[in-house]
Amino acid sequence: MRATYAQAREKFANVVAVIPVSPGEYDHEGIIALHGDDFAEPFRESERNVAEGRPDTLLRPGVPWGSTWSARSFVDCFNRDNRYSVTTHGANTGCPTLFIFGSEECAVGGQQELPVCGAARRSLGAAGYSHVDVVEIDGANHGYLEREQQLFETMYSWIGGL
Repeated sequence: MRATYAQAREKFANVVAVIPVSPGEYDHEGIIALHGDDFAEPFRESERNVAEGRPDTLLRPGVPWGSTWSARSFVDCFNRDNRYSVTTHGANTGCPTLFIFGSEECAVGGQQELPVCGAARRSLGAAGYSHVDVVEIDGANHGYLEREQQLFETMYSWIGGL
């Protein structure tokens, strides 16, 4: 997500292509649709902590990832204004962009599913941006365990075609 966001915002002239690997879709309502109150309640709690002057309060909501967050970071990252939507920023990279996902992280209901990655895969695929390619590596999880070679070959082949 960071590379997509940075290129979309800054349009670095020396960047000729962007290859985000397994980004999540940071769409506030979409995350609520995926995770319901498991996401919405920690988000509201984080907003309260920020509003009441406790932005560094730590929480571990469990979704969309099991990370520990400060209230300020959680609100910023998953803000209601979708400031980090990978699909929105993917439209604006200004250069060829290849989004790569693992089929296991995108498999709805699968043991290794990461719903925000699957949401990004589906949203970017449906967007149909002319400068964007979306590829899914069969059998790959979020870490591309035992699919590292396919990940490399996918990137290498795509770069070679530019």
